[in-house]
Amino acid sequence: MNFLALKEMKEALEVAVFDLISPVGLIASFLFIWFKTDFLVSYLKLMNFNTSEYEERSIDNPDLLFCEFLACKYYDKKFIFFIFKLLSCPFCLAAWVTLGVSLMYSLKLIGVYYALSLLLFKFLEKSFFSDD
Repeated sequence: MNFLALKEMKEALEVAVFDLISPVGLIASFLFIWFKTDFLVSYLKLMNFNTSEYEERSIDNPDLLFCEFLACKYYDKKFIFFIFKLLSCPFCLAAWVTLGVSLMYSLKLIGVYYALSLLLFKFLEKSFFSDD
């Protein structure tokens, strides 16, 4: 092989790796922000939505997600309950976000994107929220 062919192979590999890392990073970042920050509540408060009932409950249970709270609140309304349960499940939400991202990148790699994004999400979770 000549030098030019090796250079072209290296560039093709870099593009392939970027095409894999980019959607995985996007999905994992979304999951991390959704499940490990209170950005949704902060933005709702910024737009003058009433979140006081959730804030009172979250004092007793700091691990309570806003979507879990809403699922409990709308338990009797099955469709709304289902939507909020879907939004509070990392595996479920990751599946739907992965489908959406895969439509923009490559539907052939949907399984790879899903598995790697969940692994990266768990890695980020352990890195930032370790008990040490």
